[in-house]
Amino acid sequence: MRFIVLFVVVNFFWLTATSQVLDSMSYYNNTKKPVISDQQITEYAPTIQADGKTLIFEANQANSSTFKLFSSNLDGSGWTKPVSLDKINSSGDSLDLIGGPSISFDGNILYFFRSVGMQGNMEIFYSIREKDGWGEPINIGSPINTDGYEGFPSISADGSTLYFVRMNLAGPVSKELKRYKRFALQSIVPKKMRVAIGVSLKN
Repeated sequence: MRFIVLFVVVNFFWLTATSQVLDSMSYYNNTKKPVISDQQITEYAPTIQADGKTLIFEANQANSSTFKLFSSNLDGSGWTKPVSLDKINSSGDSLDLIGGPSISFDGNILYFFRSVGMQGNMEIFYSIREKDGWGEPINIGSPINTDGYEGFPSISADGSTLYFVRMNLAGPVSKELKRYKRFALQSIVPKKMRVAIGVSLKN
């Protein structure tokens, strides 16, 4: 009798587990193939607008030999096919790397960095949203940009602080995280940040 009861219980759990596995397989089989991620190319450094409906990232799409910026919008059927931010991507040399996007909280300003010249220098730019898309890139200028490497900007929600990476040319070559408060209005020297894993950054 105990054997029969045990057999029934084991079969019940086996059928339940099998059903769950089949359901999960059916779910993934019926899920539309994502249009953003593609194993043939590389996409990374995404930034998403506060309303969750616009995703901007860098990728080596469209037969590009280097990275450029692309955008995808969320509609009723999912994420749309990524499109190139042409005014930004077509500025400068076609081989310039353009990446590290960061969109402002209101969705009207896009910060990013791009290669400048042939010496491996990177500088931070921004673009203002227009009626027909993003406008021409504008160099954010000094004191944020130098003759070296500044990249991967990240703007705070209130728009008052810009975080970015700067290459340290004094001593061992390394990259440091900086923050710059009221960068658009005041001439304040960017401050070096001490960063530890699992520790949030505070002003």
